[in-house]
Amino acid sequence: MKVLRLHEERLAALDAELNLLNDPFCSHPEFLLQRQCLDTRRDERIQLEHVTARLKQECLERKVVAVRAQIHCQYFQEARQIREDCVTQLNEMYCKIQAERPQTKSKEPHFIYNLPAKRSQRIAFQTAYNKEVSVLSGIARHIGFPAAPEIVGARPSEMEEDLRAMGVS
Repeated sequence: MKVLRLHEERLAALDAELNLLNDPFCSHPEFLLQRQCLDTRRDERIQLEHVTARLKQECLERKVVAVRAQIHCQYFQEARQIREDCVTQLNEMYCKIQAERPQTKSKEPHFIYNLPAKRSQRIAFQTAYNKEVSVLSGIARHIGFPAAPEIVGARPSEMEEDLRAMGVS
């Protein structure tokens, strides 16, 4: 009898615990402790994932900025190198031309445009240049530039004569 009673008490206690667990607002103390531990752990993991995601985003943004800066630097370096190569090549060609010029023994003068040192002479040259441009633009506007006679097409009779002379029927 004692054994049966002991089993019945245990069964009643287990039924009471099961009823506590099945209740929508569970109030089982062990379940609540375990749930609290799980919720705490879950919240910590969620917070850790949020921090990790934010740090990964910042890392990617920094990487993009660094890659862009590197690409810009490479572009400007290549542009500078190409420009320097072109200038070097042109300078070499110029030096060769200057070295070959005396060998040709030509009577051609060296054409160099020297700006006058005096400001008054520069102003006089500028005035003469402006006057020449003004005259040329007036000719172009009022007379036509270049001034040449109008070209008239051949008449049909002249075309027939030309075709006969060429042997085309």
